[in-house]
Amino acid sequence: MEQPQPASQPEFQETAAPAPPSPTRKTTFQLTFDPFWLLGGILLVTVAVFWRTLGYDYVNWDDSYFTYENPWVVRGLSWESVKGIFTTPVLRGYAPLTVLSFAAEFEFFGKNATGSTRGWCGGFSRNWASRR
Repeated sequence: MEQPQPASQPEFQETAAPAPPSPTRKTTFQLTFDPFWLLGGILLVTVAVFWRTLGYDYVNWDDSYFTYENPWVVRGLSWESVKGIFTTPVLRGYAPLTVLSFAAEFEFFGKNATGSTRGWCGGFSRNWASRR
């Protein structure tokens, strides 16, 4: 029986370090989403659409009942008017927070639809920008 021959040794050994593995690249595309840009776009579209309405007066549907002819709104912001706002329905409906916001508008801007619209738009814009 023949004995197996030992494996022959190479005449020289490589001393260089092995090559580093090639970096793996992900082929998927990941879109990062920043809600700031979405909200900014919505704000710009809203301003563009409603810009012309800033000079308009109140409409003749129900604004008189909720704003300038409502006795609780015209009295301004006082404890008596707040109590009346939360206990008195308007047009057979109960919307005390809406009427309270109209009372605040009337307190700051009077019977001026343009001033109240600009004031609330400015407030919403400042609130939105401060969250960023």
